[in-house]
Amino acid sequence: MLNDNEGKAFMELAVLAMKVNGQEKECEKAELEVYLTELGLADSSYKVKGLSFEDAVSAFKHSSVPVKRCVILEICGILYADKEIDSDELKWVNNLANSFKIDKSETERLIRWSKDFSDFLEVGLMYINAKS
Repeated sequence: MLNDNEGKAFMELAVLAMKVNGQEKECEKAELEVYLTELGLADSSYKVKGLSFEDAVSAFKHSSVPVKRCVILEICGILYADKEIDSDELKWVNNLANSFKIDKSETERLIRWSKDFSDFLEVGLMYINAKS
């Protein structure tokens, strides 16, 4: 859903989100690699530039609401890679949603959906890989 500029800004936001609680976890880094591949940036010379939160968010000022929802969902997916979104991460996601002008109830639904989908996917993979 993201154009090239939005994709790169998403990567900036993802790295910022991973640093919220002071540590980048290996499971979050693995998720980040998946997004680099999905955005077609894995094989390029693209490197995260270290944009500020405000600069990264500004790349979405003309983006559609569905794109902004997608960004929130995917950021939550990265943060939930360790099976929790702690209070600092939750505050950060809410700040992002506020910057995107997405209301609190919708943000809560997006966070909940992201967690549920991640858990559902994990269970599905467990069933698929189970031996009979």
